[in-house]
Amino acid sequence: MANPTLSAIMWGFALLISALALVSFGRGLAHMWRTVAAGTPDPGRLTPVGKRAWGVISAALTHREFKGRPWIKAAHWLVMVSFPILFLTLVTGYAQLRVQTFTLPFLGHFAPWEWLTEVFAWGGLVGIVLLMVVRQRAGRGSAAEAALSNDDPDGAAAAADPEGTRPRP
Repeated sequence: MANPTLSAIMWGFALLISALALVSFGRGLAHMWRTVAAGTPDPGRLTPVGKRAWGVISAALTHREFKGRPWIKAAHWLVMVSFPILFLTLVTGYAQLRVQTFTLPFLGHFAPWEWLTEVFAWGGLVGIVLLMVVRQRAGRGSAAEAALSNDDPDGAAAAADPEGTRPRP
């Protein structure tokens, strides 16, 4: 049996960190909502459904926007995939604050699952660090940083080439 005082402190810490994470998540959702709501509706944007759904899924899984930057593509893909996989480790961690021997049913002692979570935990960490280094090296307010951002692709293109010259063949 764990020390009850230590358990209470750990629960408090876990709830505080979770509250901060939820606030941050909510702010991100609100920002996305405002960005999307600022646009105008397009009645034909969902047709044809199958073709558009396949386009979205294939773009998300292949990260084709990062063509020519394989290390960025791999790092971003690892980070993207690690979040849903590692969510179950978060569930396990919360449950283990209450019952230290808790494991997920069916997956808790399944060795391939444990190895998969280890690979994606380390891969996601390396990917995040790599992306942070790339962003820092791009410089604050530079055309390179604007090109890495999805907030204003037209502005990024203008910042990268203010004269709008055409690329040479």
